[in-house]
Amino acid sequence: MTRTPEEIRAELAENGLSLAAWARRYGFSEALTYRVMRGHPAKLGQSHRIAVALGLKEGRLAGLHELSFPISKETAARDERVSQVRDQRGTKTKP
Repeated sequence: MTRTPEEIRAELAENGLSLAAWARRYGFSEALTYRVMRGHPAKLGQSHRIAVALGLKEGRLAGLHELSFPISKETAARDERVSQVRDQRGTKTKP
């Protein structure tokens, strides 16, 4: 069953996790993750993998372990601090 972007954002918020932190945690491009959430076509490559991992579309992810939202609040807080420092420095995340 697929989910809407609103449902995904709500689940992330419940777990204290931003979309950017989720993307970093699973090795996805933050920018592409945001684009996929805004409706960017996700037919091939990383955009497809992001859409499937988030639950925006059905499919299988060969070679990836099960992805899940729940993580510790400490990990979520650390990911947010790293994101804030990068934003302050203007440092981009590696794709």
